[in-house]
Amino acid sequence: MGLPETSDDDPPRFAFAGDPGLYRRVLDDLHLTQTELYGERYLKPLKEWLNSVGIRLRAQAAYGSRSVSFEMSLPAQYLDIQETETFEMEDVIDYYRVHAGAVHLNRFKLFSAETGAIGGAAYTVSLKEYMKKIHRLYAGGVNRVIMHGYATVSGPENNVQWPGYDGIGFIFTDRWGERNPYGFAIRHFTSYLGRLQEALRAGTAKVDVGIINYMFRSPDSKVVNQYSSKTQEEMLFWKDEGKLALAGYTYEFFAPQYLERFESDGVTFDSGMTDYKALVVWQDIFPETSKKILNNFALQGMPIVVVGDGKVHCESILGLPNVKFCSDPKDVSSALKDLGITPRADFSEPKPFYTVWKETEEGANLYVMNAGPTDDELALSIGGLWNVSRLDCWTGIESEYCSKAENSYTTVMCRLAAGDAALFKLRPTFSEHAAPPAPADMALPSVTPVSKWNVTVEDWQRGERKPITETRMGHTTTEYYFETDKKLISFTLDKLVTWDEIPEVGKEVSGVGRYEGTFNIPENWVSSRFGLKCDLGCIVEMAKVTVNGQFVQCADMLDPVVDISDFVHTGANDIVIEVSTTLANRLIAYGRYRPGMIAYISRRVIDFQKNGLTSCDFKPYVR
Repeated sequence: MGLPETSDDDPPRFAFAGDPGLYRRVLDDLHLTQTELYGERYLKPLKEWLNSVGIRLRAQAAYGSRSVSFEMSLPAQYLDIQETETFEMEDVIDYYRVHAGAVHLNRFKLFSAETGAIGGAAYTVSLKEYMKKIHRLYAGGVNRVIMHGYATVSGPENNVQWPGYDGIGFIFTDRWGERNPYGFAIRHFTSYLGRLQEALRAGTAKVDVGIINYMFRSPDSKVVNQYSSKTQEEMLFWKDEGKLALAGYTYEFFAPQYLERFESDGVTFDSGMTDYKALVVWQDIFPETSKKILNNFALQGMPIVVVGDGKVHCESILGLPNVKFCSDPKDVSSALKDLGITPRADFSEPKPFYTVWKETEEGANLYVMNAGPTDDELALSIGGLWNVSRLDCWTGIESEYCSKAENSYTTVMCRLAAGDAALFKLRPTFSEHAAPPAPADMALPSVTPVSKWNVTVEDWQRGERKPITETRMGHTTTEYYFETDKKLISFTLDKLVTWDEIPEVGKEVSGVGRYEGTFNIPENWVSSRFGLKCDLGCIVEMAKVTVNGQFVQCADMLDPVVDISDFVHTGANDIVIEVSTTLANRLIAYGRYRPGMIAYISRRVIDFQKNGLTSCDFKPYVR
């Protein structure tokens, strides 16, 4: 044993002559012992006591410590609900999947996440950006979002600021509620999330691949503490260059001890539950009991891929035809293909899409998310014959979706905007649904667009500071809050442009815009034959659409195309579009932020945002 080797990045290391890996194995053993003590001596008695008084234990267990490293999947067995978070996990889907493995193997129905703590950017982050983060959570197995931050009306005199008191200081993102301009439409956003979560909580999660791996830390703490500019790809601990995900495989991570819970029907692992099609061994430290179980699975002919140093515990099975060895994680996807293992929802080509499969009594719920930077389209090949419908989670309307059958597979084309997601309902027994072709001689009627918009902007500004005094149990306290003044600015537009280009408004305004106009549908319009969509282009945040006095829906912020077919008629039609903004522009104007500044912790650039509605195109189609 030599003297400790020190560096700026790592704790002291001891050099063991002839066995450089011994230090890490000793350290891993220490961390496993700490994990066992954490579970048995802390979480278990806490859970037992809470359960005895009718309370369930939900915790962000086993990560985030800078001095003690717990294995991240094992403590879940002592919880009722496992929770993760977007902040510590740095929005990396694979880190959510570390906890997802434990959630599924402990048979939890709920997997929650503290969502949206974005350092140094309070009131400047749009709901559209939160929506992307939430979609990534769902792709990682989460099915309950708990928004970070709590809004109180008032606070101490020296600490309260407009738009409201922030209990942990003006650091982490918003306080949710009507102190934000999106307040008029927030229920539609939460209803959207609720419909997605209802589907993701239904039935049983089915996962293609289980990856056996001890995970002793969440994303590198240097990313937070030193404001690193690392990308999400650079923070991935599963270094396969994204090949498993790009090929369509769903996967999750768990400690080898969970093998003791498995049963196998000779076809899948954890049969009847997660139904892993294959296991990947990416761990060179194995409890003896877990090792024996793994070897028995191999001898039964079950598909296993061994990666890198994992072979030290698998040498007796490496010669079996159902066991493949890869020196590098990048080769696992090819090894699975060689073993005949394909995803439940196979991709026609490598794309940065993620899927979640939930088996239900009626069939399956399939969640699909585009994690790429651009809008994209993908063909999903699903084993079996299925009737396919798509649930519009903004409206709650489920409708038949185009699909086709070929060679005992159902193919579904899925087009998604960057960061957006879709929910498909699959039911057994196939009946092909294809978009009806337009007759060759049928010309789409021309819709006359809005020629003049009547616009009213609510300019949200800091109002008067007021006291709140109350007496309880003989003790009187006084706190303070700010009112919000909403100054109305009215004008007309012949062409839609952002507010900074409008003299009456300017770049410093934040708030709500209301756009009123009239468009015309020709007399040859046949409602049973034609439909009409309204494309709002690129919007900053929420957009609420009303046609002829009837609420249609709030637009999907990532793909704001609204079908208004059932609300229109021939002749003149009135449309009202209400859009919200963040409070970034007004807070910059007040000096709370500087234009172009780099936000504390999150490293986001804070600058004036281009608010307002910039597009409203009417697009007829054949029903």
